[in-house]
Amino acid sequence: MDGPQTPRHCGERGQLLDRCVSINDRYNNLQQQTKKIVANVYVLIVPRKRLADIREDVGERRRGEVDLRRSLAELARESRQTRGHLEDQAAALQLLHAEMRQLIRRSDVEARSAVETLQRISGERHVTEYSSNHLKSMLEHRFSDIHNALLDIRNKQAMVESEKRSLIQTMEARLNELSTAQVEHDRRHAETLQALRGHIEERQQETEGQGALMQVFGVPSNATSCSPTSHNDALRFVQCSTATSKLFYLAVQLCPTLSYLGSQAGLTLDSDWMGDHLAQKTGVMGYT
Repeated sequence: MDGPQTPRHCGERGQLLDRCVSINDRYNNLQQQTKKIVANVYVLIVPRKRLADIREDVGERRRGEVDLRRSLAELARESRQTRGHLEDQAAALQLLHAEMRQLIRRSDVEARSAVETLQRISGERHVTEYSSNHLKSMLEHRFSDIHNALLDIRNKQAMVESEKRSLIQTMEARLNELSTAQVEHDRRHAETLQALRGHIEERQQETEGQGALMQVFGVPSNATSCSPTSHNDALRFVQCSTATSKLFYLAVQLCPTLSYLGSQAGLTLDSDWMGDHLAQKTGVMGYT
């Protein structure tokens, strides 16, 4: 043997081929050795020293044949395995070819359908092209109108927000003014009630004094008329010139307050009407 051979193939099948080449080389070497032995025998130059070499060559040949048989058996086994793999791959390739044929037939059908569709579309293209251009123009105009309307709505919304903020500020200022006015009105109302309470106390004191005068002049205690046109003007002057007139004018001053309180309670009270009514009831004229 000349030594290890350089592999000339790759993969499982390449390795098998390389091994076959190696075995073939070994077989050729054995044949060459056999030819040498036969030539030596035919020449009849077989000395004892040469006989030992021949026996050694024969033993090496036998060992080579054993190795060769072993290698051939291993190669046959690997060949059977490779054949099984190749048969499986061949079956898979057959299935793949069948699927490819079906796919090709399906592709042909779809291609014919696509060609028919393209022909139909090309026949209708001149109609759809005009319609699409017209629709595109309409959509562009419509989108422009919608965009302008949205801008207008945003501007109006901004104006409304500004007006709303201004109105809220105005209402807050007005509420503050009304609150201040209400506080001032409540203060004046309390002062008026306090003054009225003082006048009522004065009236009670004067009434006690008038009762004493009425007893002196002999006037009944249930006399209520204060008309200046009635008889006994001196007594009427004593009765009405002091407390009644003061109380009447104080009541006239309270008429706007009573009108406001009545409006808060859901009643409609006119301050002028209340003044006239008080004048008729008390007999005090010319209060305005």
